[in-house]
Amino acid sequence: MVSRRALFYHLKIGRTFGHLGVPTSRLAEIGWTKLSIIAQHFKGHEEGEDRDALILRALSDAENYTARELPAILNGEPRKPKAHSIHLRLTPRQYKVFAAAMSEFKATPARRGFSDKERAVTVAFTLALKALSAATSKEKTGTQR
Repeated sequence: MVSRRALFYHLKIGRTFGHLGVPTSRLAEIGWTKLSIIAQHFKGHEEGEDRDALILRALSDAENYTARELPAILNGEPRKPKAHSIHLRLTPRQYKVFAAAMSEFKATPARRGFSDKERAVTVAFTLALKALSAATSKEKTGTQR
């Protein structure tokens, strides 16, 4: 037996894509989450060839973008660059050094760590790289004392 919620979900997808002649295998490959995002985006658009062409284009977009990226793409917004996560396991001594550096570079202590730490880390690393580069160039030119 299909739940009431699942039934409405299938109806929404069927109403949006059923008349387009898109193979069910393609729809299955795209996935329910992305299909739901597209259906919600086109809810309220007037029926017609223009709408159908836009839905087909949205299906192509869904094949090339993640579910997180898709709403912005459908709204014509630029694609946001993907963020990278870094997970550090620090000893208490290492964390003390890290916390001091974060404070030095204006990260704000927060409930679970620091806020604005990304900017602080970037500034700290940029300065460290410049210092290393300057030291390396002094060594190469023989101006080290």
